[in-house]
Amino acid sequence: MTETRKLAAILAADVVGFSRLAGADEDRTLARLRTLRSDLIDPTIDVHRGKVIKRTGDGILVEFRSVVDAVRCAIEIQNGMVERNAGVPPERRIEFRCGIHLGDVVEESDGDLMADGVNIAARANIKGSYDIAEPDIPAAMKACKTAAEAHDAPRRIWFELGRAYEFNRQPAEAVSAYRKAVEAGSTTAMVGLGALYGNGVKADLGEVRKLFERAAAAGDPLGMTNLGSMYGAGIGVPVDFAKARIWFAKAVAANSADAIFQLGLMTQDGDGGPKDDVAAKALFEKAAALGHSGAIERMGAYAEAGRAGPKDPKAAIAFYKKAAALGDEDAMAALKRMRCPFALKDKNGNAAGSICFDGKD
Repeated sequence: MTETRKLAAILAADVVGFSRLAGADEDRTLARLRTLRSDLIDPTIDVHRGKVIKRTGDGILVEFRSVVDAVRCAIEIQNGMVERNAGVPPERRIEFRCGIHLGDVVEESDGDLMADGVNIAARANIKGSYDIAEPDIPAAMKACKTAAEAHDAPRRIWFELGRAYEFNRQPAEAVSAYRKAVEAGSTTAMVGLGALYGNGVKADLGEVRKLFERAAAAGDPLGMTNLGSMYGAGIGVPVDFAKARIWFAKAVAANSADAIFQLGLMTQDGDGGPKDDVAAKALFEKAAALGHSGAIERMGAYAEAGRAGPKDPKAAIAFYKKAAALGDEDAMAALKRMRCPFALKDKNGNAAGSICFDGKD
């Protein structure tokens, strides 16, 4: 068997939690995956001059002559998935892991690729969410740095590089990369830079507000939501519930789960308008359907207390469990409280323990 050694950029991608998705509804999952391949993945690979080397069920291995093309392809696929997953419950979403590596590979006569470059690409995980897994930050930084060296590097590359620097705790470098993306008109980078400034890199809340306003004016839902939060909490501006509601409402129109949740809290508490549990519950229900953990916790609290409907302890527990699985601390505390409802005290009135149940519903 003849072999050829060459330098190549390798993109490895697979579906997160494919076994779970297929186990829940195999036919539907496979049908959706076939549609994604024909409508999004394969056309995007072609546009960026990629060559499919291997398909492995839910996975794919693609060769590119340029790491810039590989990164652009991965970003376009991930952006496309964000659009296609909008409104889909988290447990039913198809999400891809995309890893990229530039290095020497060996091409065998049958077209298969071997060597560490392929293995590293398969291990790297450049996500399409706002998080980057700790072990994958070096891979993300290397790929984005290489792509940013191109004279026509798109603004998204600079944003992703800034994000990688931020997760690697290099704020100065993150600011520099975000600024380049902002100069190119990236609203996502405006929000990212504003959040970075707001978290102490630059103590200038006026500049933070201006960045959020620029992003919001360009239609960015997160910029709108952050402005609503600033006015609602009086961060760098006087508290103004009316302005907060206006910005949240604009973000709600863009289907922002967090804005829907925040507007629900204001409606629940009567901030800037009358208290209305029915309207608040409707907003929480909408945000919960989009996978917002805080809204799911609120649905549990409403079911437990019988707000805007009858008391339903079983439904409350189900909501709390779902929110707790997403990391919501209030839901975790509520589950513990419902599992251990009776506090015990000693003869001096001091807490001495509690009576708990096994948590089965």
